[in-house]
Amino acid sequence: MSNQHLQLSDALFTSRRYFDAVIAEHGWGWLRGSPADRDAEATRSQSGPGGGWSPEFLTGAVGYSCLYLITAARQVSSLGKLFLYAETDDLALTAPALIRSTLEHLAYASWILDPRLGNARRRIARGQLEGLASSRSWSGVASSFGDSKDRDRARGEYDLRQAQAKKIFYSSEIQCDQDSGDILKLAGERRPHTDKAIAGFGVIIGDRAFGRGLYKYLCAAAHPTAHAIQELLVATTRPDGKKDYRVGVADDDEYFARLAATAALGFHQAMRLFASYSGWPIEPLDSWLDEIRPAFSAVLV
Repeated sequence: MSNQHLQLSDALFTSRRYFDAVIAEHGWGWLRGSPADRDAEATRSQSGPGGGWSPEFLTGAVGYSCLYLITAARQVSSLGKLFLYAETDDLALTAPALIRSTLEHLAYASWILDPRLGNARRRIARGQLEGLASSRSWSGVASSFGDSKDRDRARGEYDLRQAQAKKIFYSSEIQCDQDSGDILKLAGERRPHTDKAIAGFGVIIGDRAFGRGLYKYLCAAAHPTAHAIQELLVATTRPDGKKDYRVGVADDDEYFARLAATAALGFHQAMRLFASYSGWPIEPLDSWLDEIRPAFSAVLV
């Protein structure tokens, strides 16, 4: 293990440690007077076909961000373990898939938390769309692998979510697919495709280039895309004429620093969004950034 990999691993573990400390202190709750608290209060004046709204609608929407941030926290610390224990070749070939998934969780968490919304109705619409996407995905999985009871239960859950959304939002706010009847848009909001969610994440955090170019590489490396793998491998010929392959970026400190920085800094930015929305003190997150920044100095301007 190189000294650089040790530093990157430490920065990733530090990110997880700060995350755990912040959550232990606040427990995912929001403070009075925070943007989240104002959104929750605003729901009391909102209504739909099913009657007046409840702040629980907002709790459910924000809950998806909590789930995705919890997942990202574990992915970041798992990446730290890869940098600490994995052989360099193994790290180069396996880290991209993990970082890609981390960014996707962060992007959808941030889509719900987007501070530019400034509208509880639209934020709750995003939460409802996230729940519908989850149920639709689970219904598809159950259809492929489950028995008839599992399929019926999954489909029933999805149908129930659709019915609930139609009680929360007026028909004029709902756009459905003409063939399937699936809800596509609520209150003008539509769940973005993953690449658009990643691009949107960069816009939200004020860095339009963040993850955009690298994300395409991560996708290519995660899928069976020969070119992305071939770019990493260097062929050498043995005395017997047979070929061996090794990872050509094994000594490329910038490559590994950029991979780790993308995950750690993206995670920090998403947590900062959650903290700001919840009204938590930002100083601990600034300390977090100050502590991990030196590990990424090779790739930070």
